[in-house]
Order: sequence, then C-alpha cells, then structure tokens
Amino acid sequence: MSDKPPFNFLEDTRSGSGALVLSDHERILLKFALDQFGEPLSRFLLCGFGEDKVVPRWLFTIAFSGERDVRHSREVRVEADDRPDITPSVPRHKEPLVALALLRLLIVDHKLASSRLPYVQAEVVELLGWEDTQESRLSIDEAVSRYFTLSYEWVLGERELVEANLSFFHGSSRFISGYGYQTAEEDGKARPTMNNVEFNAEFVKGLVGRSLFGINWDSVSSVERVAD
Repeated sequence: MSDKPPFNFLEDTRSGSGALVLSDHERILLKFALDQFGEPLSRFLLCGFGEDKVVPRWLFTIAFSGERDVRHSREVRVEADDRPDITPSVPRHKEPLVALALLRLLIVDHKLASSRLPYVQAEVVELLGWEDTQESRLSIDEAVSRYFTLSYEWVLGERELVEANLSFFHGSSRFISGYGYQTAEEDGKARPTMNNVEFNAEFVKGLVGRSLFGINWDSVSSVERVAD
C-alpha cells in the first residue's frame, strides 16, 4: 500500500468529500514542508495525518536510487515508547501539523540557531490558524509529547549490505529528545509562560538536507507503509 495522506498537495480539499478540510494557515504549513523537504519526505513526516486509529508503530519500505542509479529499498520502523502517562501511538489527527509548525519556527524564525526551540503556545496556535482555546493548547502539548515518544530505526537492504561489504546494519534516532515548560501564576491560576522543545540536531540536519536515514530523498520513488 502506497502511503498517501488523505489530501492532495496541489488540489483543494473539499468538505463532504470524506477528506479533511484545511485552513489557509494549515495549507501554508504544507507548502512550507513541500518547499523545505520535498514531497516524498513531506509525505513521510505527515504520515498519520487525518487518521483516527491508535497504532503503536509503523513499518515503511522506502524505494530510492543510489549511486549509478542503482535501485535500493530501506526499511524504517517508527515506534512509540510504552509509557505510563500516554497511550502508545504514532501521530494521528492533526498532530503532524503541530510538528510542521514547530519546525517552521526552528528553521525559518530561529534560523536553526540551536536545536532547542523556546516558544509560546500562542505563536504555534497562530501558525496553525486554530482558535486560541485551552483545547487547542492541550492538543499542541499532546502532539509534542507524542513525538517525544517516537523512535526511528532502519536497516540496509540486501544490495546495500553487499555493496558495503556488511552482514548487518542497524541505525536508530529520535526526532524530539526532550521538552519542558515554565508556568507562572496569573489571575490566581497557574499558566504556561514558555515552552521549549529539544530537537535531535542530526535528525533535523537530515530533514533539511533531505538525507534522513542516509537516504537521498530527492531520489525516492515510493514510500510504502505496511502492516507491522
């Protein structure tokens, strides 16, 4: 099964079609992803977008061209940690858009000055174009905690192992390595005044360079998500 989000990058999403209806702000974030990461990597990042099912892991087979246009495939496993404070699940609903909003702040606004991104929830809400409610802010927090639980693991295909004269290769990484917040009393209530998220610098470097998991994503021909 070719993994394609329930929207078209280039065409309008219409209400009543069974697909998500996106706001102009959300479309701007999708355009940012396309321009920054290209379509194959954007589709990988947006996997789970618009889906409802709680799934603890995904397994992808990614086909791409290597040196001398030799065809390769690589398996990438994305899995949520089993933690007592959150149901193990890969991102779903609009959580991938939150990741895009934070990446936009990191890359565009902060110019990748640091892998640590301080932010206030209001600016993320504004980028998403959501109504600034407690529910929206909780959704942002939940998305960050969800991505914090994710691990990414990959292995080389048989042809690559032969070419590299290896019997086995296993790589692992994380997208977000930490997060936190500060609160202060306001009108007798504790309110968050500043949030921060710590990105894995090598992971972000791979995103920006379109070289995540050692793959040249500009040479990717398909991203297949299979049952695991």
